[in-house]
Amino acid sequence: MYQDLVILGATGKVGSRLFKHLFERKDNDSNYHENPTRVVGLSRKGSWAYSERGFRSDGLEGFKGGEIRSQSFEKFDEILYNMQLHYSGLKNRNLTFIDCTSLGKEMLGFYKKVLRETNFNIVTSNKNPLVSCDFKTFQELIAKPPRFGYGCSVMAGAGIVNEIKYSRDLNDEILKVEGCLSGTLGFICYSIQNGLLFSKALEEAINLGYTETDYLIDLRGKDALNKIIILSRTAGYNLLKKSILHNPFVDKKYLGSIGVLHKNMNYVNEYFFKRNRNAARKGKVLRYIASFDPKKLSIGVGPREVDKDGEFGILKGAICRTSLYIPETVIPIECAGAGLDVTARNIRKDLVDQLTNRVLRK
Repeated sequence: MYQDLVILGATGKVGSRLFKHLFERKDNDSNYHENPTRVVGLSRKGSWAYSERGFRSDGLEGFKGGEIRSQSFEKFDEILYNMQLHYSGLKNRNLTFIDCTSLGKEMLGFYKKVLRETNFNIVTSNKNPLVSCDFKTFQELIAKPPRFGYGCSVMAGAGIVNEIKYSRDLNDEILKVEGCLSGTLGFICYSIQNGLLFSKALEEAINLGYTETDYLIDLRGKDALNKIIILSRTAGYNLLKKSILHNPFVDKKYLGSIGVLHKNMNYVNEYFFKRNRNAARKGKVLRYIASFDPKKLSIGVGPREVDKDGEFGILKGAICRTSLYIPETVIPIECAGAGLDVTARNIRKDLVDQLTNRVLRK
């Protein structure tokens, strides 16, 4: 059986890196896989292309450069309709749409249509539809785990989403979920801890590809907030806005725009220099922590001083860690939480989980 893919947002950073991984790691090679992967569809804003037998390794560049014939579209439903026509009556074909965009409500409508009206699957690294929808819709999306892979929406796919789903299925009592969920802010905190100015740490994070395209999202702590909301919903809890305490990483008065931030960068540098120095005097370091308490039905997100040798204080670089507390034990999940290669690899993990008759690589 082939596993066919349509990559939505294929020309963006995540989509491009995923396409590269699929060929470099030989996911498409039947000499290695009983069920090889083929990229049959590529989309970018306003246009998409289809190849019945799958694109070659140079297909994405051809799509970007216009050498490959493409067609225009206004709504993703048009792509879905075309794929339904192509796959009508075909056997031994498994189709997955991979969302590498950052769209919100528009993509949410597409998700619902795919899952309600077809047998196709979805894998997404996009948090926005998952936090823009209501709780009931979220539960509908995740009700059949093999069909909707969203592990990469939190910690670039480290596995905490699956652990919480296991706990839910096993009827474990979830006592608390807490962690450093933003690889970007983890990297900045660690860099400041080691003497780098905030401005230099931010610049380096941008250059390494750790930040969102709009890095003010990271500095507001919105990325970490969205992730802990996704985890609480995965656990089956519907939290009201009044139950969420959210403190940004950088004071919001400096985050009106990128221009405002850079105009006031000296003040921000001084603030973090002093805060790091004061924390160090107490044997502590600064980290950006997100936590969810099921008993209190509350979420807390914000910068916190933690013990230098504690579970979060020892984290280096862009390493993220989440601790899932259940009565019997604490389940730690730790991994690189930022970076295109990490995200691409873990999207591929979600794809493996969707194979109907999975056969291990030769």
